[in-house]
Amino acid sequence: MPLYHRLGWHPLDKDVLVEQPEGRLVTMPLRTMVTPLRDDARWPSGPVRLFSLPM
Repeated sequence: MPLYHRLGWHPLDKDVLVEQPEGRLVTMPLRTMVTPLRDDARWPSGPVRLFSLPM
């Protein structure tokens, strides 16, 4: 995380739900980080759900 933080990434302060086989949802076990694409961009409120199998 320190490297990504120095590059402008920030950890999300909420859980990220990830789809799994058979329609199950699990909480992402790794810390999720985001980076804004514009200076005035803000992460939206609400739940975060990845509608795809994890990498």
